[in-house]
Amino acid sequence: MATAAVLPRLSFTLPRLNFTHPVLQVLKGHPPTVCQIQPTASAFRAAVHMMQRPANASLIVTSVAGGKMTGIVTERDFFKLQLTAGSARSTPISSIMTPAAAITSASCRFTVEKCVRLMRGAGVRHLPIVQKDGTVSAVFAMHDITRQVADAFKNDPIEKGFTVGDVLESNAERGDEVTRALRVDASVAEAITTMKETKKGALLVSDPSDKAFGLFTERDFLSRVVPFDEQDPACVRLGAVSTFTSGHSKQTLDSYQGGGVFGGVPRTITCVERSTPVEVCLSLMLAQGSLYVPVSVDKKPIDVVSMRDINKFLAPLD
Repeated sequence: MATAAVLPRLSFTLPRLNFTHPVLQVLKGHPPTVCQIQPTASAFRAAVHMMQRPANASLIVTSVAGGKMTGIVTERDFFKLQLTAGSARSTPISSIMTPAAAITSASCRFTVEKCVRLMRGAGVRHLPIVQKDGTVSAVFAMHDITRQVADAFKNDPIEKGFTVGDVLESNAERGDEVTRALRVDASVAEAITTMKETKKGALLVSDPSDKAFGLFTERDFLSRVVPFDEQDPACVRLGAVSTFTSGHSKQTLDSYQGGGVFGGVPRTITCVERSTPVEVCLSLMLAQGSLYVPVSVDKKPIDVVSMRDINKFLAPLD
């Protein structure tokens, strides 16, 4: 199925996605997606602060006086840390955040469509919604777009049943690179370097001997590596800090973890097939709070589909 034949027809359905509604109307009743911390706090403290809250995808940094936004830091910003032991505790959050002057923000009068265009143009997943005086009223995030799309499926299913495979084919036609895979015995330092090179927020993690696989994502780095920065990332193996599919055996995990501060079996992640309907994949992501899901064929990983991929496929705005 050619993407060119899909996008124009899907564009016709955009009004039912509430993209023409004011953004604050769509966000009304939903909790904020950010937490606040002082810019002098360490990256270690910011990581712990973010992970202690349900909405841990983004962090607004405010000044002591007046509560004005001085910057924003997201999970991917932690990639800016030096890949050495102790760097999270010795690095102030202000040195890795995006300063206020460089932040893409939106007026509280903007529609959802205008906000989405801003986010895609800037390549960001979180958009502060600001008042005239500069105060932040809310933050419009990737999952807010996804919630609109998921609700639309419930109320008005599209005629053609699109699958995850259709989304991957659309990515390929845009020239997107297939998500790379690293072995479970690769280091976190190697993974972060690869993710920065490819500008990907997730990597497949494979164990050929066990035929199991999983993901290493920005969130895994934030929650399982940064808070334990006494460990050198070059010495931490992906098998100890990644999120695996439910098929990964506990015995194999134990052999890679070896105890220490990373003790405990990682939580599992659900995988989807190429044939999985898009609406099922969206529901799964919202339920798990995940931005990335591994895709398999015959129980073998082939790629990763992201929440952004699906949103751009269903609502191209071209």
